[in-house]
Amino acid sequence: MQRYVAVLQQDPQNVDALYYVAVLALQEGQLDEGLKLIRRALAVSPAQARLHNLMGQAELRQNRDKDALLSFGRAIEAEPAFADAGAGPLRPRRAAAADRPAEALRDYDRAIGLFPGMAAAHANRGNALKALGRPDEPLASFQRAAELDPKLARLAGKD
Repeated sequence: MQRYVAVLQQDPQNVDALYYVAVLALQEGQLDEGLKLIRRALAVSPAQARLHNLMGQAELRQNRDKDALLSFGRAIEAEPAFADAGAGPLRPRRAAAADRPAEALRDYDRAIGLFPGMAAAHANRGNALKALGRPDEPLASFQRAAELDPKLARLAGKD
C-alpha cells in the first residue's frame, strides 16, 4: 500500500494506483474511502471496466443493488468481454432477483457467449426464460446445464 500512496503523492491522478488503493480500502472494510478513490479514478478514466466493476462490488456491499447493476452494466459497456461483470453470475442473478428476467436473460446469453461451458449460466438462463412465460424454451438450457454439470440436473428449474 505504501508504494501506491507514494505513487499518488507524485501523480495524484494515477489510475492504477487509485484502483489498487481502492481495492485495499474495500478489502479492509473502508467502503466510503474505497468509493471515493474509485470516483477519483473514474473522473480521470471513465471507460475502465475494472473501475466500474469495483464500484459495483462496493455498492453491493452497501446493499445498493440497483446502483451496483448500473455499475456492472457500465463495466460491460466499457469492455463487453469483461468477465467479472459480464460472465460472472452476479449481475444476471441480481437482475433476476430484481424481477427483471429479460435483462437477466440478456446477461446470461452474454455470459454463455463468453464462457459456453458455464453450467450455472445455462441453468439460470432456463429460469429466466421460465420467468418470462416462455414454457417451451427453458428445457434446452436445463439440459445443457445438466450435460455440463450433472449435479445441476436435480436443480434445473429452481433458482
